[in-house]
Amino acid sequence: MRLTRPLPIVASIVVLAGTSASFRPERVYAQQRPVSWFQQTEQALMNAIAVGDKAPWDRVLDPRAVITTEEGEIITKADFLKNLRALPPGLEGGIEVEELTVEEFGSMAVARFLADEWETVFGQRITT
Repeated sequence: MRLTRPLPIVASIVVLAGTSASFRPERVYAQQRPVSWFQQTEQALMNAIAVGDKAPWDRVLDPRAVITTEEGEIITKADFLKNLRALPPGLEGGIEVEELTVEEFGSMAVARFLADEWETVFGQRITT
């Protein structure tokens, strides 16, 4: 069963780049273990999707970021933020970040995780 959403959920790895003037991950990252930092950051991003909260995404995504949707469409950060909306009335949902791993490569890292997604559609719970 494929659900229609107001915004396709990110299906590829999101690389958090530290070049944005408003967000410098190394400031926070240096004070925590990498897995802990990414777990908190990625969970905050996933929590923002169902409610349509653009602030966490705007804060961590580099202006040059591109995102691949579940449908394979490649969109810019600006388009992603423009289309990010809360689930419509009658729908609820969430995504839990599980099995997160972080592999560091000098000044960058790749985070990979399982996005355990659930939705309640007019009282019927669906998990993916």
